[in-house]
Amino acid sequence: MNEDAYLWEKISSKTKSRFVFWLVRSVIKSSSLPLVGSANRFLSRRIDYHLFTFVNGMAISKSFQKCGSFPRIGEGCIMLHPEKLKLGNFVTLGNYVTMYNESKGNEIKIGDNTHIGDFTLISGVGGVEIGSNVAISSGVKIYSHSNDYKDENKLIVDQVKKGKISIGNN
Repeated sequence: MNEDAYLWEKISSKTKSRFVFWLVRSVIKSSSLPLVGSANRFLSRRIDYHLFTFVNGMAISKSFQKCGSFPRIGEGCIMLHPEKLKLGNFVTLGNYVTMYNESKGNEIKIGDNTHIGDFTLISGVGGVEIGSNVAISSGVKIYSHSNDYKDENKLIVDQVKKGKISIGNN
C-alpha cells in the first residue's frame, strides 16, 4: 500500500465527505453559470444542499446493514446501531433525523423512494418497516416499544413491551 492510500484510509469518513463536498462545490462555483444575481445565489445554495445530502449519504451509509442506490442523508442525522438499518434505493432522510435501536433489537427497514422529513425520530427496538414511495412528514415520532408499569417489583427497564410497526407501500 502506498503512502497516499494509507493516509486516505486514516482520514474519517466525515472528513472525506467534507473534502469531496468542497471539491465538487468548487468545480460547480468555478463553472460559468448563465444566471446572474439572486437567481445564481439561490441555485448555488440548492446545489450545495443536494450535493451535501448525496455525499453525506454515501459516507454514512457504509455502516448500514444494507443500503440501496443514491441515499441522501441530511445534516445532523444520528444513527445508533446502524448495522440494524436497511435502506432501499433513492431514500432521503431530512436534517436531524434520529434512528435508534438496541444491539439485540429488530431491524429498521425503509423501502425505495421514501422520504423522511426533518427532525423525525424512529425507534426500531421492536422493529419498524416502512414501505416504498412513502413520505413521512417533519417531526414525526415512531416508537416500536412502550413501557408497562404493572409490576411494582420489577425495574421499568425490564417492563418494556416491543412490537413491530409496519407502514405499507404508497
